[in-house]
Amino acid sequence: MEKIGSGVGLVGLCLAHVKASKVILSDGDLSTLANMKFNLELNNLNVETGTAQRNEDTSAVKCMYLPWESASESQLQDIIPDVILGADVIYDPVCLPHLVRVITILLNQRNMDSSSKGLSPKCELENGEHYYKGAIDGSEGRYKSVNNDGCNGQPKEAPVAYIACVIRNIETFNYFLTLGDQANLHIEDLTELLKPMVLLPYMQSYNQADIKLLCITCSRKIVLQ
Repeated sequence: MEKIGSGVGLVGLCLAHVKASKVILSDGDLSTLANMKFNLELNNLNVETGTAQRNEDTSAVKCMYLPWESASESQLQDIIPDVILGADVIYDPVCLPHLVRVITILLNQRNMDSSSKGLSPKCELENGEHYYKGAIDGSEGRYKSVNNDGCNGQPKEAPVAYIACVIRNIETFNYFLTLGDQANLHIEDLTELLKPMVLLPYMQSYNQADIKLLCITCSRKIVLQ
């Protein structure tokens, strides 16, 4: 599981608490990354730093320096997430093209990994038809595609990104949607389907009208031949 723009590391702590199989927390600010690492260690978590490697300790939480504007495909090639999380990352129009590019690379990593194993996937466009279904509904909680992991021959669910954001500027938000469409991403608004639980007293009076939860997937499905 990859968390982009991880801030203080709160989401990482929650993921570790629920025993996520592998957690990678990334941020593009070195001081924020150092503070995040301190917070994780303060909560007795095993922390790794540096570039992600395929054979690393999966029980550790990885802290990774990832500035969106300079992140390359080669830098991200060993990150093959099932789920990508982001919170309050849609705020600066200058950063949005880089954010969308990173999300697109991460969502396509499994397809590229399959190709590297000689599976030669063939891409078929969805022709506008929504392939994602069952918004986090049990086993149908993620975008489904016909994909093979190259190990046991079983189909794998395609990766999905969930982005929670506050709409501070509608033009900035619409710009993100436009960039996503240009990158062949399918963006679905799950806000009305998944209302947050009221866990903190101040949330009862907090205006949540401008908070959105988005599900982002590739607009292409993979068929192996």
